[in-house]
Amino acid sequence: MIENKRALDSMYQTYKDLTLIELEDAFSNAETQDKIDFFLKLYNLKLAEHQQKIIKEDFIL
Repeated sequence: MIENKRALDSMYQTYKDLTLIELEDAFSNAETQDKIDFFLKLYNLKLAEHQQKIIKEDFIL
């Protein structure tokens, strides 16, 4: 379990600055189900962050 967490943290640190389009490509080209799940979760997190920024800028709180 700890090794898996370390691997996921390492992947997160590597890929956290990708754009949504880059994450879509990574998701589409992932070789294993774990990587597919990881990139999908990271994509959804980044998408939620973008939506939150838009809502705050438009004062729709």
